[in-house]
Amino acid sequence: MDNEIEMKSSLFPKKHINSSQVAKQANDLNKSITNKVDTPVEGYSCLSSGAFIPSAISLVSATLGAGTVTLPFLAYENGIVLSSILVIIGASISYFCGMLLVRCAIIVKAERYEDFAEYCFGKKAINPTSWCNVLTLLGFVISYIVFVKTLIPHIFRICFPNTIEEENSANQWLYELFSATFYSFCVLLPLGFAREIGTLRYNSIFGVFCTLYLTAMMISMFFLDHSLVPHRLENIKQAKLWDISYTGMMNSIPFVVFAFLYQPNMPMVYRELKKQSYSQTMLVTIAASIFSVAVYILVSSFGYLCTIDEGKAVNILLLKINNFSFQIGIFLFFFVICGSAPMALVPAKDTLEHILKGSGERLSQKENIIVTVIMVVLCYLCAVAVPGITEAITILGCTTNPLSGFLLPIVFYLKIDKDAPKWKVICCYLIFCFIICVSIQSFYLFITED
Repeated sequence: MDNEIEMKSSLFPKKHINSSQVAKQANDLNKSITNKVDTPVEGYSCLSSGAFIPSAISLVSATLGAGTVTLPFLAYENGIVLSSILVIIGASISYFCGMLLVRCAIIVKAERYEDFAEYCFGKKAINPTSWCNVLTLLGFVISYIVFVKTLIPHIFRICFPNTIEEENSANQWLYELFSATFYSFCVLLPLGFAREIGTLRYNSIFGVFCTLYLTAMMISMFFLDHSLVPHRLENIKQAKLWDISYTGMMNSIPFVVFAFLYQPNMPMVYRELKKQSYSQTMLVTIAASIFSVAVYILVSSFGYLCTIDEGKAVNILLLKINNFSFQIGIFLFFFVICGSAPMALVPAKDTLEHILKGSGERLSQKENIIVTVIMVVLCYLCAVAVPGITEAITILGCTTNPLSGFLLPIVFYLKIDKDAPKWKVICCYLIFCFIICVSIQSFYLFITED
């Protein structure tokens, strides 16, 4: 027995244990665990991906864009104060529906509309939901082509005066047809062959920059361009603060819906956060919404005040304003549109790929080319048939946009969250009925009015 103990002692010799050394090791271990739990990867800072500021910027990028140039139209229709109220209401409803999707993402542990549809209604609901997403995204592509087909002739008139006829000429349709053809098949089609949007993602940041430039430009033109605004006080006196009319509000709501369609991005914003929680996502969304609302109100108000003598225009960039900074803004937004359409076309193609090939399979190179060409041709034909950006935004704002941005999130939430607070359920039903009624009324006015 003694021999066995001696043998074990020789195999496992005793070590002198220093209590201070043990305490130090325990402290180091505690710090290591704390760092792994409370802090993200090395190199993390407030500006790294998934932090508060980049997440808010990402959501702002999904909100601000080419639709900004149509916002002075709201002030023309409703006055400065009422148009600002409409923007705030639109932002509030969009925030509410976006947070419904975040709640769905937490419960289902997924982020795609198709996953929510399958959870609620089974596999039979996946394809209809996918087609809804495809139509929404292609609707944006069509609106971008419509935007460009009217903008390119305007740019030619600025760069090469007297080379083409004025906008109201009989050949305007021919200039627009050429512009839509050139953009669709020489710019959009080559970019649309991409399989991933990673190489295009910086365009959204560029879009935010251009929107901020437009905001600063409108403010500076009002205060500094005396040839455009010779008497600022007179413009303020002429401006409408309130213009409450049924037609004006119905015509404006599709533009507000178009301006705040970021809800499908909300589950992804939640997933990419370093601190994934409902409250953190809420703070990010509130910050992005406040910033977007401030920019929209400034553009709407000062764009209206600057051009009050120029007449009502849906696209403020098409006004004939002899201002160098304004002309720079026209060129900047042209490049924004050139990159924005592929940002909608490629995700639409990915969704269509899922419908055609099923989960986990990808289109071959030949199939990718064929599908891309078919999608671009269909969007081109629709854009040629749509007269202008007013019609494009109104059609989208009354059909696919409210369905994807408001109605589907409410349906998903009511089916998924069985413990939803009563007040939130009531708000869901009220917003659902309000969106349907307004969309029908706006579309009816669009069809019946000249």
